[in-house]
Amino acid sequence: MNIKEIAADPLVLIKRIARYLHTAKRQFEVEHMCIEDGFNALDFLETTLPDKGTSCICHNHIFPYYDLQVIIPVYNVEKYVEQAIDSVLNQVTRYRFLTTIINDGSTDTSRKKLEKYVNLAHVEIIDQKNRGFSGARNTGLQNIRGKYLTFVDSDDFLPPNAIEKLMSKAFELNADIVEGSYAYFYKTTILEICRNRDAQNLKSLRGFPWGKVIRSSLFSNLKFPENYWFEDTLYAFILFKQTSNMASISDVVYHWRKNYTGITSSCIGKTKAIDTLYVTRKLLKDCELLGIDKQSTYETFLNQLRSNYQRTLLLPDKRIVYAIFLETVRLRKTYFNGLKTDNVSNKTIEAALEHNDFKLYAKTLKS
Repeated sequence: MNIKEIAADPLVLIKRIARYLHTAKRQFEVEHMCIEDGFNALDFLETTLPDKGTSCICHNHIFPYYDLQVIIPVYNVEKYVEQAIDSVLNQVTRYRFLTTIINDGSTDTSRKKLEKYVNLAHVEIIDQKNRGFSGARNTGLQNIRGKYLTFVDSDDFLPPNAIEKLMSKAFELNADIVEGSYAYFYKTTILEICRNRDAQNLKSLRGFPWGKVIRSSLFSNLKFPENYWFEDTLYAFILFKQTSNMASISDVVYHWRKNYTGITSSCIGKTKAIDTLYVTRKLLKDCELLGIDKQSTYETFLNQLRSNYQRTLLLPDKRIVYAIFLETVRLRKTYFNGLKTDNVSNKTIEAALEHNDFKLYAKTLKS
């Protein structure tokens, strides 16, 4: 949070203070709670929220006629959808690109606003019943027509020359993924610029789907896991592991709208946040099926635990946090028995899991 964010919406400060106090109170309760004997974590979690998610493994067809394919999922964004699409279509670039817009069962006027784009060259509009962000993106991935892919959320927009900057670097380096800097904004105010450095041969990037171009062949056997929140966890666990040829540029190539009703903010206190564990569990299985290096997967697993903890700490029933801990201990034994972390910063959380120490786990992962 910064001064610009408070100025844009003074209630933000009050909300943040209230959340801080609530979090501190819950952290104390969690560290000191007692659980009844015979507590079955798996049954408890499945009763609270059944796991209905899908694997990320699939087979997509790739016909790379264009240099780039831009995939834009659209669902009930009537206020912003034209700005998002126009920001793509108005890009000035030497690279040929196809814009694929997936109307994911919108019930507002979003679909009507798409009519103006129906007959434009190099634009396709696909209508489908609502399947969520993952389902919409996956529809765009079923028949890939670009050498590279990029995703744009329909309440965000691209600044001028974003495609040119990303693609020129991708072709210059023959990179598998190129990521740019991004600005996040609220209403009309840019709150902050998250700046990358100009670099190549990177081992990891930000886990957002947007703000980067990705060689389409990396999605030949991948899709976003469906029926989950936090589906972009796919990037850290699998996508980034399939290549070491990644680069970043310092240019701002994406404007991300600060949305206080989006999943990032609205997941707090919602039972659906248990998906953060379920999608982790699903991706561990997929990593095994894809033959991804176990040590690398283990490090990603340990890195993921802080997000899993913080997303679920404020759920109404604090036993959920303990149940997730027990399932996390089980997952470590199942997939990584005998492995040790190479990352000093993960040693404490590893010890907490190894010794079944919930109090140490909670203290280590708190904000």
